[in-house]
Amino acid sequence: MLQKKIEETQDITTKLRHVKELEALLNGRLYMDNVLYEYVNSIQHLMSNIATNAILHTKQELNNRSCYRQLVDSFIENCFALNKNPYVLSKLHIFVNICEQMRDSSDADIAVNRLIQYFVGGRDARPGEAPWQVSYRIVGKSGDSHMCGGSLINANWVITAAHCCEIPLKHHIPETIKWGSLKVNRLPFKSKVAKRIIHHKYNLNATQNDPVSHDYCLIKLATPAVQSATVKFVKLAKGYPKTDKMVLVTGWGNTMVDGVKNPIDLQAAELHVMDRKSCQ
Repeated sequence: MLQKKIEETQDITTKLRHVKELEALLNGRLYMDNVLYEYVNSIQHLMSNIATNAILHTKQELNNRSCYRQLVDSFIENCFALNKNPYVLSKLHIFVNICEQMRDSSDADIAVNRLIQYFVGGRDARPGEAPWQVSYRIVGKSGDSHMCGGSLINANWVITAAHCCEIPLKHHIPETIKWGSLKVNRLPFKSKVAKRIIHHKYNLNATQNDPVSHDYCLIKLATPAVQSATVKFVKLAKGYPKTDKMVLVTGWGNTMVDGVKNPIDLQAAELHVMDRKSCQ
């Protein structure tokens, strides 16, 4: 629906608002999926011998209603509101599966506490922790505003997500890149976008049978970045990280899934790498 509004709207201010809403929606769903995966992994020792993927994607019959009510009530109260985020409804079967596979019903309290820990997370990034971080911004009549994060890979190029490049490119929305600070509203360096290269296998209109893949975009800076005490280029990985390896993610994106709350300070979180099969 938001994609249709973006395509049909002619007013640039309204179009920018819908772009932000769509970005928050997609990022929120991805965040929920990733954290639920990590959460289930973290309580595997409380359950019978069953794979994380089975807990996430199968649907068992509910018998342990007391456990289920504890988890769902905590999930709604501390994490996501059902009336604001219908996507949550598609995930409640996970709590049924957890409760049905739990070895001891008394472990429900442990599962609840761990649930809160996983969804109320993140922190302010420390100085020098991600000096390659950039803000990919859209430009309107009242100035520019943050849309997506990205990383400086050298003086001339930034890597970001293809879905971030797609909308400004498709709808001819002006854009710019800023960097050099932890605060999104005080970024001292900027450049116009000279060129964008979206991966040729990326598909914005993904479906269950044809999921999003190759979500990469390279942006060439019109004004080269210069390394300094606060600006560094990220080292590119030479291969895929191992499953369950801890990695650092950073950004100024929405910190709520059932609302909009964009931080001023760069946020950081340590996450486990998910294997490709579970991710798909």
